[in-house]
Amino acid sequence: MQSPFRAGIRLDPYQLEPLRKALRLPRVNLFIADDVGLSKTIEAGLTARELLLRKKVREIVVSGLVREQPVPLSQLIDIVNERFGTDFNQADQLFFDQIVQAAVTDEGLQQAAAVNPEDKFELVFKNLLDRLFVERMDQNEEIFVRFMNDEPFQKIVTTWMANEAYRLLRRAGPLLPELRPLGLP
Repeated sequence: MQSPFRAGIRLDPYQLEPLRKALRLPRVNLFIADDVGLSKTIEAGLTARELLLRKKVREIVVSGLVREQPVPLSQLIDIVNERFGTDFNQADQLFFDQIVQAAVTDEGLQQAAAVNPEDKFELVFKNLLDRLFVERMDQNEEIFVRFMNDEPFQKIVTTWMANEAYRLLRRAGPLLPELRPLGLP
């Protein structure tokens, strides 16, 4: 088995079980199902990577049920408006959300989320966040200026956005390069 050593994450023994089963099957047809948060993505990714490395498969089909959960868009805006007397709106929240989405696509940040506790992850996130704000300064100059010049504002925004990115990345699990062409998140 090569995929567990190439995963770049700490694995629990039970996460290797679907891979062991797949390697014993003459024709791999695997169904991985259990409760939410019990590593189905990791198990499927390890199995997919191993089968691709061994050239035992040409295609991999991944399916799942997507449940839409309402997410209050104004969480961060409500916090900063209340604490700092600002008047940011839903368009400003979208600006923050777009930065978080851009951050979670960064491979270095994905790796940091996989191997670090949340407080250490925020340190890595902060460096990327500064760059993302500078790249987007023309999209929302008011927020950019406030972020760069108001330390308490910057701290609250950074902490909230780091928590959001960490939650998204930990929930999604690692994204294997072999799965990217399939359009998986």
